[in-house]
Order: sequence, then structure tokens, then C-alpha cells
Amino acid sequence: GTGEANASVLRVEPDRKVSNDCQPRGGDSTTLAEKPTWIRRTADQGSGAEALHAAKSGINAAVAAGPLYGRLFRATELSLLSYSATAAEFGPTLRAFLDGEIGILKRKDDVDHPTAVFNVLFGAYLAARSGDVELAGTAITAVRSEVHDSGYPNLTNMLAIAQTERARATDRPQDAIAAF
Repeated sequence: GTGEANASVLRVEPDRKVSNDCQPRGGDSTTLAEKPTWIRRTADQGSGAEALHAAKSGINAAVAAGPLYGRLFRATELSLLSYSATAAEFGPTLRAFLDGEIGILKRKDDVDHPTAVFNVLFGAYLAARSGDVELAGTAITAVRSEVHDSGYPNLTNMLAIAQTERARATDRPQDAIAAF
């Protein structure tokens, strides 16, 4: 009835607002779900500052759309920050991201659990690449057993990448090679 139609409009309007809030400058029709791809493409084309600005400005709108989008935008932001931020800015931001993702790991039945495992591994990779091998080790340890039991090949591959980067960062090239 009319109540259902009004409820539908109420659900669509915030989604439309969030999507509109995440539009890149210049009238591009990129939606919230497509924006991380737009950000990566912009960074790949040499506009890292513009991509980082878009990622940072999209976080609030992404969080409003749902926690998964917010976490996706934070991971995108971290990826870009890893190239441009100082250790003083990057370290605490990465640590906060990993703390949140590790917290989600405790909710085994959460639909976003596999995403949290991937994000922890991605964070481990970023930590190792930035020289924080202790944080990388903590993150890898937090998910290692879950990766092996997950049945997701991408998680197994990401674990190998994180372990390899940690080995490289600790000057253990043979361990890096052995991970693959």
C-alpha cells in the first residue's frame, strides 16, 4: 500500500544522496560502488593527490551507505596513504583500521567475516611494506588459521603476499621466495 511506497522512497532517497555525495568532481556519473575503481584509475594515471582526496572525501558518505562500503573506502585510502603519508600519519591510521578489522574477526558468523580476513591481510601487507614488521606479524597471526580453513583461494594468496612482504622487509629473501 501507500505505507510501503513511502518506506521505499525513504530508503531510496538516502542511498541517492550518499551516491550523489560520492561523485567525483567534473560531473562523472560514478556511483558509490564504482568510485573505488575510479580512484584507483585516477591514481594509476598519476593523479595520486586527487585520488587520495576523493577517497578521503568519500569515507563519510560510504560509511553512511553501510559499514562494508566504509571499510572499502578506508582500505583504498590506506593504499594511497602508504605512498604519500609520513610514518606519523600512516602508522596510527593503519593500526586503527587493523584494530577494527580484527574486531570483526571475533564475530565468526558476520557476513563480512571473509572481507575482514582479507582486510587484515591487506593491512599486514601495508604494514610490512611501510617497515612495521611487528604490526604485520600481529595481523598475519590473527588470521593465519582462518585463512587455511576458509576455502577462499584469494585469502590463501593474500596470506602468501603478506608473508612475502614481511619476509622481504626483514631481509629474509629466501623466506619470501618460499612463501610462494
